[in-house]
Amino acid sequence: MRSFTRRVFIAFSAVTLAACSNPATKRSSARYKAWGATGRRNGHFIKPRAICVDSGEVFVVDTTGRVQVFTEDGEYLRQWSLPDVEKGTPTSIYVDSQDRVIIPDTHYSRMLVYSREGELLDQWGSYGVGPDEFIYPTGVAEGPDGNLYVSEYGIDANRIHVFDPNGNFAGQWGDFGDEAGNFNRAIDIDVDEQGALLVVDMGNQRIQRFDTSGKLLEVIGGSKSGQYRLKDPFDAAIEQNGDLFVCEYGNHCISHFVRDAESGEYAFKTRYGEAGRKAGQFFCPRGIAISKETGALFIADTGNDRVQRLELEGSAR
Repeated sequence: MRSFTRRVFIAFSAVTLAACSNPATKRSSARYKAWGATGRRNGHFIKPRAICVDSGEVFVVDTTGRVQVFTEDGEYLRQWSLPDVEKGTPTSIYVDSQDRVIIPDTHYSRMLVYSREGELLDQWGSYGVGPDEFIYPTGVAEGPDGNLYVSEYGIDANRIHVFDPNGNFAGQWGDFGDEAGNFNRAIDIDVDEQGALLVVDMGNQRIQRFDTSGKLLEVIGGSKSGQYRLKDPFDAAIEQNGDLFVCEYGNHCISHFVRDAESGEYAFKTRYGEAGRKAGQFFCPRGIAISKETGALFIADTGNDRVQRLELEGSAR
């Protein structure tokens, strides 16, 4: 099965990816690799919606509740299934510094912790708005202090939770709204090279950057005059050099931001991809991750039931 999956469903070539419809955006050259097809067999997907990459392995969660693991070249390695899927499936997956695979089980209001091989090690959380309860936990990231930061949305629950490495509640911050510092469906969270938290504030069409105490540092996108407008951002990933890549579900593309040398804030650079079914195009992508080893970008191309790997021209690795 492994050789069949690699032979039939993996494509690899060099292309020029069209930027999304925007006359001011230049076309950007990239190498791509795509793997997957619609189905439940090994290496196939039913709407992959969460992705991460760690130590040369790519972890993908789809709407069947399977976690499938691949090499960075798309070779199928192994899989396991989540305990429940009837209510819905997770929106993110994360590997922490202790080599634990942490999954916010969004529609079951809990956090699941696995080994890399799929053994369930721990779980915590229940439905509610209390200190260590969730409505819809969405994303998780490990801060420079070793704490885990979890994004969440729901009635009375648009906020960020803070847990120590053992899952003990350590604090929370955030409120619903559209003002700077508020959230409307916080869907993902990441940590940049400066140790700041970047929260994908999907309902407000923006990324917000905070320190670990919850102090707002920067707003990227949204309705701020003169800024690039995101459309349904679902996920973000940070390159080691500080570049920010945002997965835009509504624009069917990946937007690329770089840190401005003078202001220190993120500035829009370009976009990769456009709506479509061909390699190098996307249809409602929901997840993005970056390899620390190779610098390649991995996108959960949800509507196309596949994963795409992008190697950008001029990448340092």
